[in-house]
Amino acid sequence: VLGSNVANVMLVLGAAALMGAKSQTSEAVKRDSLAVVAATAFMAFFVISGEIPLIGGVAMLVALSVYYFYTYSKAIAGEDEYEFEESWLSEKISVAIPTCLIGGLMIWFGAELLVSGSKGIANTFGVSEAIIGLTVVALGTSLPELAVTLVAGLRGQGGVAVGNILGSNVMNIMGILGIASIVGNGIIVDSVFIRDIFVVIMTSGFVVGVFLSGRDFSKTMGSLMILTYLSYITYLSGLLG
Repeated sequence: VLGSNVANVMLVLGAAALMGAKSQTSEAVKRDSLAVVAATAFMAFFVISGEIPLIGGVAMLVALSVYYFYTYSKAIAGEDEYEFEESWLSEKISVAIPTCLIGGLMIWFGAELLVSGSKGIANTFGVSEAIIGLTVVALGTSLPELAVTLVAGLRGQGGVAVGNILGSNVMNIMGILGIASIVGNGIIVDSVFIRDIFVVIMTSGFVVGVFLSGRDFSKTMGSLMILTYLSYITYLSGLLG
């Protein structure tokens, strides 16, 4: 989750900015940005304390449910504005739902194959599980976001690209870690991840700061974000020994 969130905001959003994808800083984007801040604060607390207890997982799922309900209420009330371009697919719900499910399954299995293959290669060279999770697995699980964001960017749907990243980061923390801690009756967090939670705080804080200030991501900024992510991965590669 730590590695995936860094990849999402620096690599995926950086790639969208490099492609020139634009998104107006609407109230919805600002609301989602604040949700990322809250979710990151949750994760920072648990990482520093060294454990995500079962009750912590329940609290995260409850908070996520409240956030989704609030967002849905705003949407149906017409307070959020969305602009979608014409698609070659029919807008009928009978076509839209199966298409969405099939596309999601294709992304799922594609990422699964990449992660399995990459993990096998990494294990051959004796890489630690922590480094595998922060790099190979994180990048693999961020590929669906990258694919969706790039397609949205190419179609000029900047709002979809941005919403995809912000929503994914909130779900990664509150949903995935919340469910995992409940299923596992708590998760013990190794102290090595304290280093990486500060990377998450800095990268997410940077992106949220840009959105809340009303600015947009330029192509130059996108290039710097990608270079920053590659530098982070290079640094982790130096820890392989």
